[in-house]
Amino acid sequence: MDLLLWITVGFIVIGFVVLISMKKRMEMKVALIIENKDSMESKQISPKPVVVDLK
Repeated sequence: MDLLLWITVGFIVIGFVVLISMKKRMEMKVALIIENKDSMESKQISPKPVVVDLK
């Protein structure tokens, strides 16, 4: 029973770490898009979607 508890806790912790890292990555992409918004508009380039791949 103790092993099952540690596997469950580990799975939950790893899930939170993955979610936090994905959140940070998306925030960085949004900040980059906002920072380069003027140059993108002048070149008539449509911004790439924030969520592109889930690898």
